[in-house]
Amino acid sequence: MDFLLLILILIQIIILGILTIFLTRLYIITRYLPIISLILFSGLFLINYTFFIPISWLNEFEFEMAKFILDLTSYLTFISFPFLILFVEGIKGRPFSPIFISYLSLNAFTIGYATGSRWYYIYQGSWIQLYTFDLDLLSTILLSYLFLIVFLRLFQFILDKSSGRPKKMAIIVIFGLLFAIIGGSFSLSSNIMYFSLVNVLIGTSITSFAYLKEPNSFFLSNTNIKAIMLINNKTKVTYLTMSLSEDDKLVIAASGIGGIMSFLQEILDVKNPPLDLIHKDSGFLLEHNYENEVSAILILDKIDYLLRSPLKHALSLFIKKYKMELDGWNGHLEPFKNFKEDLQKIFKFALPVSKE
Repeated sequence: MDFLLLILILIQIIILGILTIFLTRLYIITRYLPIISLILFSGLFLINYTFFIPISWLNEFEFEMAKFILDLTSYLTFISFPFLILFVEGIKGRPFSPIFISYLSLNAFTIGYATGSRWYYIYQGSWIQLYTFDLDLLSTILLSYLFLIVFLRLFQFILDKSSGRPKKMAIIVIFGLLFAIIGGSFSLSSNIMYFSLVNVLIGTSITSFAYLKEPNSFFLSNTNIKAIMLINNKTKVTYLTMSLSEDDKLVIAASGIGGIMSFLQEILDVKNPPLDLIHKDSGFLLEHNYENEVSAILILDKIDYLLRSPLKHALSLFIKKYKMELDGWNGHLEPFKNFKEDLQKIFKFALPVSKE
């Protein structure tokens, strides 16, 4: 048994396991759909390394088992890549962008091409899978395209001064990814097994640390929330407003949104109020609970429909938490003030640094 190899694999599994657990927890808090892509990405690598464990003790006479494990983990690696692109494009509000579709097509072609016996196996203390030159070249192009997209989004986020979100951890992530690139490239194209694992381990450790230290660095959205509101549909009174804009006039103007919704319903002769109000790229996203007569509103500098799921979650949580107060509401707003803490948790990934 190769104990060093086994130890490296187990450390990687622990790191990926912790990251997957925390990402899952973050999704439960926010209901932000792009996080699912990141969970699948880290989860597939977790499964990949778990399946890879037996390689550390298979001897040179156990070729069939080694072949099965190495083939399985190679396919899992290729399958995981598109989820990272889906995430970085999803947080930009366009998950199925031309960039994602082009990468998915190249990735699918690479997987199909690899099935034609484009790799082989050697035993050097432990089993290693090597690619033929053509698959090695294609895999290099695939990896280069992957990291080009990710680095592009990271640098866009770092250079964007309007987001108001922290940038230091995004810079750290770049260094982590560089280590991961080196390790990933060697793991796909060479037999330097320990060097590959150590570099991937360093890369994932740095990236995981950056996430655990500052989750906002993982959400490079070009959308900023200017205000979040919860209003009574009948009286049009605002239960709660959390302003994140430096322009106080925005919140004053937004207080009339209830009247605007009623006006549009009347003019358009429709039963339900609108779900969005848009002017060019900016505007409002709205969610309504008709049973409890409550609406939740996001005021955005750039419309991103993937924020609708967190908005629904915020509305549902508000009603669940204050059901008794809402049923017997006497006009007092004091009971709802503490819900700002919940809104901060749910929308933290899209919030600039708050002045409150």
